[in-house]
Amino acid sequence: MTVTLSDVESAVEFVTSGEGMSEVYVDRCTGAIYYIDDALEESLPEDLYESTQYIAVPNKQELGLDKSLAIQFVAENLPEQLDLAYEIFSKKGAYRRFKDLLNTADKLEAWYSYEALVLREAIIEWGQENNLRFSEAPSL
Repeated sequence: MTVTLSDVESAVEFVTSGEGMSEVYVDRCTGAIYYIDDALEESLPEDLYESTQYIAVPNKQELGLDKSLAIQFVAENLPEQLDLAYEIFSKKGAYRRFKDLLNTADKLEAWYSYEALVLREAIIEWGQENNLRFSEAPSL
């Protein structure tokens, strides 16, 4: 069975933006996606947590998309700001300040495109490692 790549991308965003209580599982046999959150009341399979038929969708950090990706982007696109990027990510509120830096340098849209491409590549790799097939052709 196949699953839609864009649906898995949305699932990763959901898991990443949750407060630790959000989970998403993909049914390897049917391609169904199950969202688990306190605010949702979706009917879930009884064997969701016991069966290998279901695989948990990772968050961005689990896919390796953390501050190192942001640092890599700065190194490639704003190398003169690399020391500042390291300083930004050494304190709380880093992503807000990081986006302010990118906005000032007119690189914010480039960051969003870069992050989306790397996210898609990471999801495809994760899917291959977990024997998931995507129903839409990955456009990289």
